Amino acid sequence: MAITFTVHSIPDPHGEKGKTLQHARAQSPGTRGTDGICPLICSRSSLSPADVKAALDSLGWALGESLSEGYHVKLEGVGYFSLSLRTIRADEGHMRIEVNGVNFHCDPKLLERLRKAPLKRDYAAEKRYRKIDTKDWTEDMLLLLRQTGYMSPRLFSALTGCSRRQAAVRLGKYVEAGLLIRQGRGRHTIYLPVPAGETAGEINRI
Repeated sequence: MAITFTVHSIPDPHGEKGKTLQHARAQSPGTRGTDGICPLICSRSSLSPADVKAALDSLGWALGESLSEGYHVKLEGVGYFSLSLRTIRADEGHMRIEVNGVNFHCDPKLLERLRKAPLKRDYAAEKRYRKIDTKDWTEDMLLLLRQTGYMSPRLFSALTGCSRRQAAVRLGKYVEAGLLIRQGRGRHTIYLPVPAGETAGEINRI
């Protein structure tokens, strides 16, 4: 098996207007969970599927236990895990600290192995993406908007098959055209239909 990828053109943030950069994106065939990992481990060991599942369960517990005690965790051949914290500012100078996530740094041996893996360009997928880019999705978007009551980059991405980043750009153009209202910021941004008798421009300035 090979790692399949597609090549996309994206705007050059440091170049002239209209210039693009070529960007390769890995294509995943799906997600391999515990039930998919177990047979692989069994195929190169004397462990039974039940033994493997028990070991993986214990590994997850030990990882969580170690990180919750403030330790960094290094798994040979896998990578290095450490905590990421977030500071939330409150009124009157108060703040709250919470765990924001887990940082992961790939083990050099694993990275070296991945770099030796064969790569295969998926031209068929690129052709499908080009169709997505050229199609006018306005009617489909408005139909889904009437069904759900709102639009988001996640919904538009699911509708068209484009990336979340491309979806945000497309939705921004619908806002400029007066078809949608943008509410919220960052990951919490949603898009709503324009109320009758009002214009998106007036509402978005509020």
